[in-house]
Amino acid sequence: MSTRLPARLAPAEWETGETFERFVEEAPPAAARHLRRRYDATTPSEQQRARWRAFAEAGGRVYALAEDWCGDCLATVPVLARLADEGGVPLRLWRRDAWPDLRDRHLTGGRPKIPLAVAVRPGLDGSWEECGRFVERPAMCNAAMRAAGPEQARAELQRLYASGAYRPAAVQELTAMLDDDPEPVAVPGSSGTLLQVYVHLPVEVPPTGLAVVAHGANHDASHPLSRHLCQRLAQRGVGAVRFDFGYRVRGKTYSPDLADETADMLAVAQATAARLGLPLERVVLAGKSLGAAVSVALAERHPVAAVVAFGYPLHRPGETPHDPPDRFARLGAPMMWLAGTHDDLAERRHVERYASAAGPSVTLRWLEGADHSLATHLHEALDAAVEWILARLAS
Repeated sequence: MSTRLPARLAPAEWETGETFERFVEEAPPAAARHLRRRYDATTPSEQQRARWRAFAEAGGRVYALAEDWCGDCLATVPVLARLADEGGVPLRLWRRDAWPDLRDRHLTGGRPKIPLAVAVRPGLDGSWEECGRFVERPAMCNAAMRAAGPEQARAELQRLYASGAYRPAAVQELTAMLDDDPEPVAVPGSSGTLLQVYVHLPVEVPPTGLAVVAHGANHDASHPLSRHLCQRLAQRGVGAVRFDFGYRVRGKTYSPDLADETADMLAVAQATAARLGLPLERVVLAGKSLGAAVSVALAERHPVAAVVAFGYPLHRPGETPHDPPDRFARLGAPMMWLAGTHDDLAERRHVERYASAAGPSVTLRWLEGADHSLATHLHEALDAAVEWILARLAS
């Protein structure tokens, strides 16, 4: 199964970046002192060092967009640099405002948030593929800021940075972007099949909610949409799980009415939510194609926080839809529908008719030029979905 997400940085651009040493040298004196002190104070465990060494041996690299006037950058960039040095992983930095084209390729929710760190490795065709990313600050910092309230949030963040309390979480989250799989958990699914479930959790804080992510008919839990959606959500404070449907485990095909797959997704959602102490009302169901259809079917039967449908299969190629026109209006949960304009399983005229019938409960996001796979627009789809899920769970 493909696990490729093309990197936003081309190999030919690498040498245009700065080393950490150059970044420190060009920083104002006060900023340079922060950077050096926090670099020296970062002490990863031997296990973490080993993960960075293994990443280097596989040809991995890391890069980041940052600015030396940004407090979040002054806290995280030296931690990243120390981890890269400990593992022998090449690192380059770009000053965000000096590189507008690169900045615009790395937007988060439509905004140029920094620091933005990305781990990449060589692809089969000489390009790079993205392994994972880190945005702004550790999830525990965002949780502490929310708990402190609007008036004290910034002071609380500064306290965490000054005391170094943020550093262990930053080390863990930056290491997590190297693309290692969590240890799978077995959950009984349909027909007694044990499902392999990969659980991605925020570091040091309880998750604000849970996303259950289902793959398409011909894929599995290693698909880049599932993998990167879970990694990005966990880094932003949301628990996320991905899993293989039972038919993949059994080496069969999916059930004609999707009953087995719906039972599988419910079992994963209930087991993981119970483990985390969350009700189903704090669970977001997300899926690609067949996984989107299963998410909708499950949301029709159980109260959930929201549904995200990547390439919902509305009809067979050249045919008309069979779903009731008001199906999405009756879900009882808001839905984000990410649709490709060249999707032969969801023609634009049909998608717009169904979305219009659902009214404000459906947020329709067109991916211009994308076909049913969404392969050419995975970055756009992932970014839109993550920001929408965070907004739903915050409301």
